[in-house]
Order: sequence, then C-alpha cells, then structure tokens
Amino acid sequence: MPKKRIFIVDNQPLTLHNARTLVSKAAADCGIPAEVRIFQSGEEAREQWQTGKPDLVLLDLNMPKPTGMEILRWWNSIAELQDTRVVVVSNVTGK
Repeated sequence: MPKKRIFIVDNQPLTLHNARTLVSKAAADCGIPAEVRIFQSGEEAREQWQTGKPDLVLLDLNMPKPTGMEILRWWNSIAELQDTRVVVVSNVTGK
C-alpha cells in the first residue's frame, strides 16, 4: 500500500506538533502508512503540493495572510486537487 500524504497547515507550532503526533499515531494504529508534512503557512503548503499531491489536508482557518479561507478557495480552484479531502480545523482559546 502506498503511503498516504497528509498535509497539516497551521501557524501555531504547538498545534502543528500535536496534530502531527496525533495523525501519525492514528495512521500507524490503523495500519495505514502515512507521510505527514507540516506547514506553518498556507503559502508553504501551496508551494509544496506539486512535490507530492496530498490525500488529506488539515487546514486552520485562523491564520494570517494568506488566511485559511484564502488557501481553501485557492485549493478548490486547482483541477488536480479537486479530489483531495480538506478538513477545516481551528484552535480558538478564550482570554
């Protein structure tokens, strides 16, 4: 079985670390070989998708420019990415 490519896009380093750990463990527990890549900006993910199209993207909406919503709109405009699943995630904390 080929490795599944999973992109995690979030501007918070701790969230990226925790998400990568959780997703990597879940994939391993299910017997799914996975390559989990993390990006601290939508721009990084946008630049890297051509090196290996992801099977799944976990995308934070609450990011500075480009925002998660801008990245999602861009993602949906690329024909080669139309079959890629994108899960929107956000971490909101009270002050």
